[in-house]
Amino acid sequence: MRALWWINNLTDVDTNLSVEDIEKQCDSLILQDGMVGSSQLPSEIRSSKVGFFNRHKSKDLFDLFWQLALERNKSAFGFDIESVENIQYTIYNENDKYDWHIDTNWANPDSVYHRKISVVIQLSNPWEYEGGDFEIESEEWQTDNSDFVKEKGTYIVFPSFLRHRVTPVTKGTRKSLIAWVDGLHFR
Repeated sequence: MRALWWINNLTDVDTNLSVEDIEKQCDSLILQDGMVGSSQLPSEIRSSKVGFFNRHKSKDLFDLFWQLALERNKSAFGFDIESVENIQYTIYNENDKYDWHIDTNWANPDSVYHRKISVVIQLSNPWEYEGGDFEIESEEWQTDNSDFVKEKGTYIVFPSFLRHRVTPVTKGTRKSLIAWVDGLHFR
């Protein structure tokens, strides 16, 4: 692996989708409490509202996430990946958060696939909320990326096994999209 993560802005990506187009698609989703699999987590670990995109109705969005993951995978990670598993729209209101976690479920014996790459797109402007910081557990992350990550349209691509979190929102609302790219088990 050449890098632990990649950060850029959608303005630098060749796509027909603008952040505003993505937001319009998000507005049509039915939201529910954020869970892990089919389990509701205690609110001290995770509290947020989420909605999921249908692959057949949102092909353009799935294509965008695949493009972002594929480009970074070729230049940085080199994982064996196959498809975008899912896209989740997440809203964090005041006091909402998601504590330290990984996106890969190593212990699932029923699946021959692992989540390998996570892609997050920031949909809020930095002045629309306070707190709600996206962080990857790394000293380099804390010093180099905190301000840029809050810019609307910023995307982060990282291996799904890296621990990360969203700190509690103290004011306003933070909105983001996350997609997971999977492939056959790591070997």
